[in-house]
Amino acid sequence: PGLRAFQAGELDDAAARALYPLTLDLAAAALPDPGATDARVQRVLARLEHDPGCSIDALAEVACLSADRLSHLFSQEMGLPLRRHLQAIKLRAAARLYGEPMTLTEIAAAAGFCDSAHFSKVWMQAYGTPPGYYFTRKLTSIYPRPDTPRHRAA
Repeated sequence: PGLRAFQAGELDDAAARALYPLTLDLAAAALPDPGATDARVQRVLARLEHDPGCSIDALAEVACLSADRLSHLFSQEMGLPLRRHLQAIKLRAAARLYGEPMTLTEIAAAAGFCDSAHFSKVWMQAYGTPPGYYFTRKLTSIYPRPDTPRHRAA
């Protein structure tokens, strides 16, 4: 099953959940190559691949810079603040836990947030809805578009 089956509303819950990480990978692969990046920022990004919960101070050590200088360099090279990038990594980690039998506190800890209140605040800022709306309810309902073959008027 793939995106066409999803679009047509033909996937069961398990197949829709399995498709989710694949769509993230496809979206990431479609992003343009940002070009050459400073080697220090490349080392920071590599470290974050292996340790997404890494602190800014630890990342500054990897880059051999002060935390302030790293933050400026990261913003200059990547086009967004380092803190925002770290939050995005944590939000993606939390989103990947959708459907897992975990409490919001467990999800927050697993995604690298210091506590569930911070997780809730960052999630709310990013998505406009508290995380409990997504994680504590069964929302994996797929409604086919009316223009799909199964639903067209005869």
